[in-house]
Amino acid sequence: MLRDPPRHLLFFKPKDFVSIAKTYGFQLEEKHFLSFEQNSFGWTQSILNCFYKKREVLFESLKGNKNYIKEFSKFNLLLQKLFFVFSFPLFAIFDIIESIFNKGATVEFRFKKI
Repeated sequence: MLRDPPRHLLFFKPKDFVSIAKTYGFQLEEKHFLSFEQNSFGWTQSILNCFYKKREVLFESLKGNKNYIKEFSKFNLLLQKLFFVFSFPLFAIFDIIESIFNKGATVEFRFKKI
């Protein structure tokens, strides 16, 4: 069975987070559910994590962490980068659709102290 383990142990629903912030004197000014950097790339990395024992190889490769990726061939790393390049448009479309419905893996809030 291929799977990508959860990265977080505790989640707030966006409306619950806003409610908690209000109890501490904050007023919501903006919220965004669109993040190509986090969501679209996250889809790609999560899929790749299902095929490799070592996690976040593409991410570490893009950061230039040569020590972390030393066991992977240049060809393997190239395949991962090509998968990212060709899958990104599809995942970006998913991200846009999710954000229209106020869903998505990343939520950004801007509050003002009242």
